[in-house]
Amino acid sequence: MAAVTPVAAKTVTSSDGLHTYVRYDNVSYTWKQAEAYCESLDGGHGHLATITSSTEQSLVLNSVLSGCAKNVYFIGATDEAVDKTWKWVTGETFSFSNWDADKPEPTNKDDEDYAAIMGKQVGENKAPGEWIDIYNDGDANASYSGYELYNCGFICEYDYVAFDANGGTGAPSKQTKPIGTLTLTSAKPSRSGVSAGNYTITLNANGGSVSSSSLPAEKTTNYTFKNWNTKANGSGTSYASGASYTGGAATLYAQWTSSTSTAAVTLPTPTRTGYTFKGWGTSSTASSGYTGSYTPTGNVTLYAIWEANTYTIAYDANGGTGAPADQTKTHGTDLELSSTKPTRANASYSYTVTLDANGGSVTPASLNAQRTVSYTFKNWNTQANGGGTSYASGANYTANASATLYAQWNESSTTAVDLPTPTRIGYTFKGWGTSSTASSGYTGSYTPTGDVTLYAIWEATEAATLQVSTARARAGEDVTLSVSIDKNPGLAMLEFAVDYDTEKLALTGYASSVLPDFYGNTATGRFVWVNDSNVTATGELFTLSFKVAEGLDEGLIAVSLQNLAAADLDENGVDLLTASGGVNVVNRVPGDVTGDGLVNGMDLLRLKKYLVGMDVSIDMSNADVTGEGTVNGMDLLRLKKYLVGMSVTLS
Repeated sequence: MAAVTPVAAKTVTSSDGLHTYVRYDNVSYTWKQAEAYCESLDGGHGHLATITSSTEQSLVLNSVLSGCAKNVYFIGATDEAVDKTWKWVTGETFSFSNWDADKPEPTNKDDEDYAAIMGKQVGENKAPGEWIDIYNDGDANASYSGYELYNCGFICEYDYVAFDANGGTGAPSKQTKPIGTLTLTSAKPSRSGVSAGNYTITLNANGGSVSSSSLPAEKTTNYTFKNWNTKANGSGTSYASGASYTGGAATLYAQWTSSTSTAAVTLPTPTRTGYTFKGWGTSSTASSGYTGSYTPTGNVTLYAIWEANTYTIAYDANGGTGAPADQTKTHGTDLELSSTKPTRANASYSYTVTLDANGGSVTPASLNAQRTVSYTFKNWNTQANGGGTSYASGANYTANASATLYAQWNESSTTAVDLPTPTRIGYTFKGWGTSSTASSGYTGSYTPTGDVTLYAIWEATEAATLQVSTARARAGEDVTLSVSIDKNPGLAMLEFAVDYDTEKLALTGYASSVLPDFYGNTATGRFVWVNDSNVTATGELFTLSFKVAEGLDEGLIAVSLQNLAAADLDENGVDLLTASGGVNVVNRVPGDVTGDGLVNGMDLLRLKKYLVGMDVSIDMSNADVTGEGTVNGMDLLRLKKYLVGMSVTLS
């Protein structure tokens, strides 16, 4: 090799990126030196240029040789091995050539075993781009000039193997093709699946209901890398990933194996009253099928598979024995109940009836009841107490539900007890109840079904009223008021305070012929009376005496009983009403002829004596009961009518 280092004069890459050409003008290498230099480049991947097609020929002529400095340039063809058999240094097929036809070339004489391409016009016959065969060191010994070694340059070439994902992505980067064998990359492209439409799954609920009547199942065409091929349609030479490649520059196209997959769908769960869902079948009479995830292989109709629910009908003898065995009912199908009837032995019981007088008194406080019960089967019922639906033995059971049927029994019992009547002052007995707040209950004969406490039911009688009377009196006179009771429930204690206007009245005394040891305080007006037995008298209970103050105008001075409390001997409170009365202060009392503050028969006698001329005194103002201004027989007649209760008024 020359001592001068080659310097690239021009570099050109083909439009397909598979060839890169480098032209060298500044050195005078022999053909073999040039080939050795090219092969040393890029880690041994270069070589003298090979021109295997008219496209390459055009690229080299028009681009690589454009502006060249040499007459000829070595290219990578030789027939050194076998004379007249030209080969490319890369081993590519020597099927294209552009030999000079005028000389003609190749001359195949002596050692002209190496190919070159004309860079410039030499003489009349050698045009740029034409090929000639030449000696290793040019035509230094040739009989014509222009082909000497110093007129020779060379063109190196790098070939590439490119990869095309061919519909996929991730194609490997292109590889530089050395002379000989290239180990293809093991990297593989990938290709996304594409939608291929849908299968339709039609859902037939088969008597039930379902949320959707059809479901789409998406189909996808999937791709798996198969190999590389020199043709996009796979009609060329195939190479496995990582295989050995000995061809020339090329684009290798990914080849794909396609397959179709179908996305699984989640099958819904239909509903049907009285049935259990068992799956989706491919026929309306299928007995097994699919649930959950399902992948169809085509359009399909799936039918819901149902199993009718069953219900257990159990029997409870409900105190008896011999209940029938359980039966099974199918949904929608009537079940004939068992005709077997249970039996129940007679029973004897001893019960205690405890009597709670509930505020009253009763004798005795408890009763002992001996009860014998006989049982005969009546029917079946869905509730033990008979409050549900009843079914006769052997009847049809139509309900779609499990149930326990309880035997119901006709009972006949003997030995009742006679309930006593309690007493309570101020109340009317209404019966015996099973709670202390019962409003109705039993009287007379009673047959218990267990130990029981009965409570007396009471209705309070109308409350009695303590009535304070009203009396007339003149100012300064003494007057007595009575306190009476209209109906007496029975009293053993009475406590009250007398309320009145102390500026107008003064309490001066009290008396009672009905209430033993009746006692009070005239200064405070408070009274307390107790007795060792109930007093039940009606009418006047006691009297209160007052002194009317002097100088009062006419009018009523009210007297009432306040802070009243009453009880019977059993210390039960007694409700009493009170009605106030009082002293009616008057300046005259029509009809009070005698002037004693009262109108009675004494006044009629005194007036009669006066009118017949007897020596008696009368109150002339009170005696004029007709209001005529005189006292005569008309006044005597009016007063007599008044005293016998006739409807007249004293004026």
